[in-house]
Amino acid sequence: MRYLYAPKLVLALLLMAFGLFSFSQGLQLMGFMMFGMALVSMLAHLVFGQVFGAYKAIAQERKVKAIRQLNATFSPNLLVGMHRSYYWLTWSIIHAQNKQFEQSEHCLIKAVEIGKMRKRDQIMALVNLAQVFISRGQFKEGQTYLTQLETFEITDLRIKELVQGLNQKIISSN
Repeated sequence: MRYLYAPKLVLALLLMAFGLFSFSQGLQLMGFMMFGMALVSMLAHLVFGQVFGAYKAIAQERKVKAIRQLNATFSPNLLVGMHRSYYWLTWSIIHAQNKQFEQSEHCLIKAVEIGKMRKRDQIMALVNLAQVFISRGQFKEGQTYLTQLETFEITDLRIKELVQGLNQKIISSN
């Protein structure tokens, strides 16, 4: 029920109230327009949620706000692809901050499977998954994520060094 507190839905309720008021004043066209805008606002909430707001809140170290915004999502399955992947990526970051690493890994795998993230976020998600598996000694699984990284042109030197270090761990394990 937390999804009922989302600002887009509050806006939809206000627009519906104005629509009813318009109808009561004999302004049918205005009333239909208000109901139409309310419908658009509700659909926007279902399709887009508040995912990017939550992702930005995590970057600003406002975890409580991010959790509240993610909980306001009606159903992650109704979100469009990019928003759905960032939904799971943001939950992954929250779980990792709470030291719930298995849940974080689960969410990160979902985000990577959906895959419709920006290039740098996709790279970081793949590196994090490779790190998780290599740190557990599951080198084959870690290698699969490192292989997926080869399709990207990595320009950040820190990420390049990290990938090289992970590859060295895999080589030294054999």
